[in-house]
Order: sequence, then C-alpha cells, then structure tokens
Amino acid sequence: MPSIHTILSVDDDPFYQDLYRNIFENKGYRVITASDPAEGYKVALQEKPDLMLVDVMMPERGGFRDGYHLLEELRKLPAFAKTPIVMVSALGEEEDIAHGKELGATAYVAKQDMMPDRLLKIISDLLMGGQESKLVV
Repeated sequence: MPSIHTILSVDDDPFYQDLYRNIFENKGYRVITASDPAEGYKVALQEKPDLMLVDVMMPERGGFRDGYHLLEELRKLPAFAKTPIVMVSALGEEEDIAHGKELGATAYVAKQDMMPDRLLKIISDLLMGGQESKLVV
C-alpha cells in the first residue's frame, strides 16, 4: 500500500484552510494546518510534511513577518531543503513571484487564478518527483 502524503497548509484564512482540506483529503492526502507563520514553522518541524502550501500575507507572529519569511527560514534547514513549498497568495505580480523564487519557492500560485483541479495537478506532480522550480501564475 502506498504511503499517504502529508500536506501542511499555512494560511490565516479559514476559507482556504477548508478549501485545501476538501481538495486534498478527497484525493487521499493527509492535510494538517497552521494559521500563522510561527505555528507553521513549529508544525513543519514536528510533522515533516511532504509538501507545504504557504500563504504570503499573514499576520506577523512569533518573529515571523509573513509567508516569505517562513519560506526563507525553512529553506535554511537541511530537512526542508528539497521539500516542495508552494506559495499560494493574492499577491500575483511578477515581482511577488520573483521574490518567492529567490527565496526558494518550488511553485507560486495566485489565489485569484487558482482552480482546484489545477492546484491538485501541481501538487500531485510535485509529490511524484517534479522538484524543478516551476513557478505558476
């Protein structure tokens, strides 16, 4: 039996937490959540997820400014050097995407353009070994 992939969703908006849970649990993934960057960091260290979805704009807490800062700090840790981290944000301008790539985002999806099937395909591809830094708008 194949192992179940664990996805950590870090987003302060309950709507998106529920949306991600519905999309991914219906396809057999285990979804865990955190509602701010500090909690996301703690949960990531405890759970070692196979993939993370990280919102950019979240309230500053526990020394973390936003999702970019969380991404930056996770990439400093050897345990998360190759873990796919997908930035999912309402910020979808070229400079936002470039900043995410610069900090080590595996992919970047603008929330306003996100379709559940498209997000599911991106996540599925990444979990099946597509580790190249493909950025998506």
